[in-house]
Amino acid sequence: MKNKILSMMIQPTFMLNTMVLIVLQFSVILFAQHNLYKSYDGPFVAISAGSFHTVALKEDGTVEVLGTSYNTPPADLTSVKAISAGFLHTVALKEDGTVVAWGNIKSGRTDVPSGLSNVKALSGGDYHTAALIEDGTVVEWGTNLTEIPEDLTKVKALAAGEYFTMALKEDGKVVSWGKREINIPADLANVKAITAGEFHAAAL
Repeated sequence: MKNKILSMMIQPTFMLNTMVLIVLQFSVILFAQHNLYKSYDGPFVAISAGSFHTVALKEDGTVEVLGTSYNTPPADLTSVKAISAGFLHTVALKEDGTVVAWGNIKSGRTDVPSGLSNVKALSGGDYHTAALIEDGTVVEWGTNLTEIPEDLTKVKALAAGEYFTMALKEDGKVVSWGKREINIPADLANVKAITAGEFHAAAL
């Protein structure tokens, strides 16, 4: 049976809107602020929610977006294999290992470094974007950044929050850095996955 992906918005105690994803069956209904929604035909393979928009990746490598007008994807965007929605921007990883970014250009979050290639994963934060390179190193761009730890290698997953980034290493340990660095529990080990919110993070 094919999947349907349902993206819904909730209103938290903050001024900003957030979104919750519920996976059902195949076709996608995207919800954004002010009760805005639209249904798209699949098949879809991935979905990601930002603060004011939702992005869905289709099986054919194209992208559908609902939400703020400046998050309309480039008309010629194809061959996408992964997506990540940030606060006010979106990043897409293409099959050839290059990156395309669009959305609110403030803070430099859409300014993909020239020559960036061999990317294997992406994470869009509030004011920055983090990219995982095939060799296990990390590249970031945007504002309010701090230096990536010099000895950071063998990374297998990333999660970008508001003013911080987390990296999951191949040995199951987690590293965090940024303007609001998350305090990783000293005994945290054997981690399989990580995710970052605006002011917090979680590890599986």
